[in-house]
Amino acid sequence: MIYCPYTDREISESEANREHIIPLSLGGLDGFEIPVCKNFNSKVGSKIDGALANDFLILMKRNELDVRGHSNKKPKAVAKKSTDTSTGKPVQVAFDKYEGLKVWCPITKQYLQGERTFQSSVSLDMDVGLKFVAKVALSAGYFVYGELFRNHVRHDEIRFIMNHDLRKSPSQAATISTRVDDRFKQDGNPES
Repeated sequence: MIYCPYTDREISESEANREHIIPLSLGGLDGFEIPVCKNFNSKVGSKIDGALANDFLILMKRNELDVRGHSNKKPKAVAKKSTDTSTGKPVQVAFDKYEGLKVWCPITKQYLQGERTFQSSVSLDMDVGLKFVAKVALSAGYFVYGELFRNHVRHDEIRFIMNHDLRKSPSQAATISTRVDDRFKQDGNPES
């Protein structure tokens, strides 16, 4: 049996797969992995890792640093909800460190040339970063400390952060007491 820190249960080898603690698309490495529940890992892969890797601002940074995932595809930040203000037609605006700014017309299926004015909007998930940190805390904590982490850390609270929308559960979020380091207590006294 294998312990999965994401589900806090023992699973069989057939239920497990390898989880990159930091996904390759975010600069992770092969070898910094743990076995976890493959069904849950699939959800984490899209809802947390994938969401963060495809966040517009993260894509801009990944493009700048050329951080690629499993596909080895060069990341590009694209504002898909854009409009050519002179024609009112939809466009997609791609930002690339090496190719510069490119405007794509999905109607004509070609890049537009010349001077353009456009309006764009992007959506940012303000909680995905916190969920990612919680996911890494669970997996890295178990990777480094194993059974000590499993038996002596209040990982139920970390798991709650990873799996819930804290804005929709403010009363439950307010009860979280896990601390990274007692030096961060408000009174500054690590003995209290």
